[in-house]
Amino acid sequence: MMNTEYTTSTGYKIFYSVLGLLAVGFALFLFKVPSHADSKLIFLLPLFILVLGIMIIVNQLKRKLTISDTGITYANIFKSTTIPFDEVKGYRIGSKVIYVESDQDGRKITMNDYLSLGDSDSLKDWLRGNFKDLDKEDYESEKDAILHDASLGATEQDREQKLRNAKIAAIGYSMGGILLVFVVVIVHRVSYAMSYLLMAYPLVGLVLMALSQGLIRLVTKKSSAYKPALIGILAPSFMLIVQVISKTEMVSYDKLWVPALAVAFVMFIALYFTGIRRSPQAVAASLIVAVVVSALYGFGTILQINCVFDESSPEIYKTIVVDEYISHGKSTSYNLKLGAWGPVRKSVNVAVSRSFYHQTPVGASVQVYLKKGALKIPWYYVNQ
Repeated sequence: MMNTEYTTSTGYKIFYSVLGLLAVGFALFLFKVPSHADSKLIFLLPLFILVLGIMIIVNQLKRKLTISDTGITYANIFKSTTIPFDEVKGYRIGSKVIYVESDQDGRKITMNDYLSLGDSDSLKDWLRGNFKDLDKEDYESEKDAILHDASLGATEQDREQKLRNAKIAAIGYSMGGILLVFVVVIVHRVSYAMSYLLMAYPLVGLVLMALSQGLIRLVTKKSSAYKPALIGILAPSFMLIVQVISKTEMVSYDKLWVPALAVAFVMFIALYFTGIRRSPQAVAASLIVAVVVSALYGFGTILQINCVFDESSPEIYKTIVVDEYISHGKSTSYNLKLGAWGPVRKSVNVAVSRSFYHQTPVGASVQVYLKKGALKIPWYYVNQ
């Protein structure tokens, strides 16, 4: 058998080479820009961009997958890894990456952005024709374990039906979470009903995982026979925070930490016992996700309770706009910089609507409404 080589396709080579040259050119430009800073640290950014650009260009020359008579070798700018055929455990094909794993010492060939390789379809066909699909093997192994678990049903048919029901429930719950967030964005109004729904929906996910007897978990691999509830819990938890901070400002976050961390801790414990597979292979990643979700839910819930359910009468202060700016990113936000007022002894930035931004020039007077907070955490908003 002759060696078969897969390198970056011509189109992608041109694209990445141009990208690398642009990075190098931009870095050289930054080096020549006059700077009044005395510190040499000012050169770190252009140096980083320069090195990155050079690496992108060199990697196009080094990157190559070789299939020989005896094994598979993948080389790039960082290293070269070879796995003999008799040591190949199998492969995994993702949306942007291919893994070839060894059964001897844990070695792994990782081909990121494999679609940029010339004739990547034939590579996938070759892998499928010669080695085991480890994702499929994992799925079948987990499914077999489920179908032979007597605690999930009296017969194999009962267990298979329960697995199908878990899949339907997990998909429906995730879609419901996305739909809820979509409705909140469309309605664009803070209300008791929306707040209750956002706080309650993640708790429904806890109940769903608890009742599924382990078939629905917080997070699972794409190839797993178990089903994830992550999106349905994460999306509303994230929106709990976004909905409040997009419309209000806190005088201070000092009093927020203790109650928020307390709620987050309770949420984490609930997730740990209902939705995390406590095995050495899966627990680390699951715990990280659980911490993030719990923190979002904890802080979001306290912000919602403190601001949405605050029935105190506002104190009204007047201040002036000392500056204004527009932020561009995934979305455009309009911001006013307000002078000191009431208990706030320094200038602060607040996000406002587009129309209010254009109606309020620098030097204009605005009204700030200060409220005590349902949990005694003061917050305020600008009267628009």
